[in-house]
Amino acid sequence: MSERTLRAAVDRVIPADGWRAGWAGGVGAYLESAGPELDWARPLLSALAARLGPGFAELDEADQDAALAAAAQHPEGAIEFRALQRVCWEGFYASSGGRDPEGLRMVGFHDVPAGVTPIDAPAPRTVDSRRVRRRYDAIVIGSGPGGGAVARSLTAAGKHVLLLERAAWKPNSELRGDHLHDKRNAVYRPSAGPGAGHPRIHVDDDGGETVIDGDGDAARYGLNAMLPGGGTRIWQGMAWRFLPEDFRMASEYGNPAGASLADWPVGYDELEPYYSQAEQELGVAGSEGALTARTRRSTRYPMPAMGTERSREVLGAGAAALGWGWGPIPLAINSVPRNGRAACVRCPQCVGHACPVDAKNGAHNTFIPLALATGRCELLLDAEAVRVEDGESTATVRVMADASTPTPRELVVEADVVIVSAGAVETPGC
Repeated sequence: MSERTLRAAVDRVIPADGWRAGWAGGVGAYLESAGPELDWARPLLSALAARLGPGFAELDEADQDAALAAAAQHPEGAIEFRALQRVCWEGFYASSGGRDPEGLRMVGFHDVPAGVTPIDAPAPRTVDSRRVRRRYDAIVIGSGPGGGAVARSLTAAGKHVLLLERAAWKPNSELRGDHLHDKRNAVYRPSAGPGAGHPRIHVDDDGGETVIDGDGDAARYGLNAMLPGGGTRIWQGMAWRFLPEDFRMASEYGNPAGASLADWPVGYDELEPYYSQAEQELGVAGSEGALTARTRRSTRYPMPAMGTERSREVLGAGAAALGWGWGPIPLAINSVPRNGRAACVRCPQCVGHACPVDAKNGAHNTFIPLALATGRCELLLDAEAVRVEDGESTATVRVMADASTPTPRELVVEADVVIVSAGAVETPGC
């Protein structure tokens, strides 16, 4: 690959305009540091450099633009040019590997507000796989908000619980500031689990099958976050309640041809006390008003709503002009210090990233610590449930423990009841 030609091409895709051009602005460093992840792009970039020719860098800007346009019109050149564009956007506008590209400085983006020192959420107490008992009152598969809440409720009722999570613990520092590897929008290998040792089969569009491990291609493996605490480690924190009509979809809206709407066996009024309990224990910041008028409440939100911001005021004014009610979104984020953890510092990237001050509430820092504090919950990480067998009086779960290590161990654990709380996507596969 001719670096001189490639550099000139990059700088025409992102020319200098008061800010540094693409190559010096981050694309060159990205190509150098990305390693094997850009193996898909390097042959295409080499082919494009050859197509443009060794004299491309000496052409004036108009002729360079014309040469790039001509390449983009060629069937093979179009693929090469799209690869160039993608690498430019990734290198100039996305942070990864500790880089601070020009595009982020251009828009004034900072991973953490000035003066804020990031902290790591404390790792939970776990059980060694060699000390897992043969039998428990209950086994809960999945440590996300569902599994964490179930473990909390069962242990509070005096039950002994084994809580299984396929992923290992990761500190907040490994789940922040990387826009190409976060689990919500991962372009490459995901940072949010589950890690190596958790293979699955990916079926291609043509029916071909490929084994992909948990540290491989994020899009093909699946973009669900797999961490202790599940998606709540890196969620945005929106904590809506379903509306009453959401529980009676078929009755309310009918069932058009090809649809499969169904009414729930329970209604909003039956679930309302549990909504209130979850909001109190999880920690939700909100206020009553237009957005909560249709959902009867028995308790107030445990924290005041998050402070306003310019975008909320602009959008709210537009809604008001249309006669629509509006208000602050209920968020499972500390608007004030709570339970020994700080208030939100208004960093710009909740979605897909861990909170820099542990102000975002999830199963990992609310439900699970409460369950562990009873002494009746054992949390086993890096342990994948591979089979659930239902017997006459007991259920059995086969577990691959220490899955990411060179010496995984198979465990067979029994319980009176097994709760599969691995999320809407993972649960059907258990």
